[in-house]
Amino acid sequence: MKRFQSSIPLCLFLIALVSLFAMPDYALAGLGGTFVKTATKSTFMKVLLGGLFLVAAVVLLPLILYVVVSEHKASKRCKETLTEVSEEFPFFAWQGIHNRVEEIVKHLHSIWETGDLSSAESMMVPRYYASQPQMMEYWKDVGQKNILTLKKLKRIRPLLVHTGSVFERPHVMVQVDLKVIDYLMDAEGKVLHGSKEVDDASQLWRMEYYTGSWCLSSIETDDQSLNLALTDNSIDHDFLRTYLSNPSVVTESDAEYDDAEDSEEDIA
Repeated sequence: MKRFQSSIPLCLFLIALVSLFAMPDYALAGLGGTFVKTATKSTFMKVLLGGLFLVAAVVLLPLILYVVVSEHKASKRCKETLTEVSEEFPFFAWQGIHNRVEEIVKHLHSIWETGDLSSAESMMVPRYYASQPQMMEYWKDVGQKNILTLKKLKRIRPLLVHTGSVFERPHVMVQVDLKVIDYLMDAEGKVLHGSKEVDDASQLWRMEYYTGSWCLSSIETDDQSLNLALTDNSIDHDFLRTYLSNPSVVTESDAEYDDAEDSEEDIA
C-alpha cells in the first residue's frame, strides 16, 4: 500500500509530460491560448508546464481523495443508521427510500417539459410543489423554456439522516448522480444557459417523511456534500413516535411557509 501511494506523484508527473508533448497546438488555445501555444513549442516550457500541472495535481489529489472517502464513509454510515432505525420504523429502510427517489427522478424528468407537474404533486411537499409552476410561469412570461432530458440515472446514495425535531420533519439527504441534457433557451431556440450536450450532474435531494410517504422538499447542487458527509446522523426515536402520532408537532409547517410567502408579496 505504501509503495502504491509513493508511486502516485511519479505517475502524475509522467502523465503530465506525455500529455504536453502529445497535445496538438490547437488544444492549448483558449483564453491566453496564443502565449501558451507559442511557449509550448519549446521543450523547456513543456517541462515547466508539466511541472506546474504536477504541483496542481499533487495539491488537489489529497483533497479529492478526502472528499471521495468522506462521502463513501458517510453513505455507508447512513445506510447502517437507516437499517437500525427501520427495525422500529420500517419506512426508514434504505431500499424503500432508494426506490422512491428513483421513481420521483424518472417521473419528474418525463413530465418536466410539458409544464404540467400535477401528476407529481403527491411526490413533493406542498411548498416545494407550489414553487415549481411559479418558476415555469416566469420562464413562459419572458419567452424562455427549460429543456431537461434524463439520459441516465447513475447513482443514488444517502449521506445524512435526521429523524426530525419540532422545527423540521424527519428527512434523509440523498446524493443523486445523473447524466442529463439541461439548458434554458429563448423563443428563437438560442441557448441562454446550459448545453445541448449530455453532461454529468450531481444533486442533493432532501426527502421528507410527509403524510405517510417520502416526499421531495428541495434539490440543491452538491456543493454541500462534504459538509453533510462530516455531519453526524441525528436519531431520536421518541420524537419519531410523537411525530407519527401527531405530525402537527413540527411547527415549521407548509401552511406557515405559505402565509409568510403571502406576507412578503403583500409587502412587495
